[in-house]
Amino acid sequence: MKKNILFTLVFTVIFCSISCTPGQKKNTEVKNNIRYVNIKRICDFLDQRSPEYSRIYHDIKRFQNELLQVPESSEAHAHLTLKLESLEKEMDNYKRKNYKLIENILEQISDKLELDFILQYSEHIVYARKKFDITDEVIREIVKLEQRQSIMNR
Repeated sequence: MKKNILFTLVFTVIFCSISCTPGQKKNTEVKNNIRYVNIKRICDFLDQRSPEYSRIYHDIKRFQNELLQVPESSEAHAHLTLKLESLEKEMDNYKRKNYKLIENILEQISDKLELDFILQYSEHIVYARKKFDITDEVIREIVKLEQRQSIMNR
């Protein structure tokens, strides 16, 4: 019995070493097409170009400063708090709209390049070659979209 098990084990090892030589590709090998994108950089790009973002951001800062100047129990404090909450909801909507835009553009680029995965660039990525970064391509698509919308609004 032990001889049969040993023979089977040796035969399996020899067969595998002969049939799977180094450098030979296996039929089961799957290649994934992966890229990465820096979402923060894209959001910063959108924010810098947006009068809407600028207005909301400066209003939030102004109301936060005013809020520090009035007593908590005053009507002015309650009014400023409500105004600030409204602006924060407006900022959330602005960001949600941008994330949806980025998501749609990533989907288009993914289809065009036949990508399997798009990773978010972060401090957790130890190393990634620049050639796999599609952030600039996303920004170019945003600019093209803005230009098309500008022409349509004329």
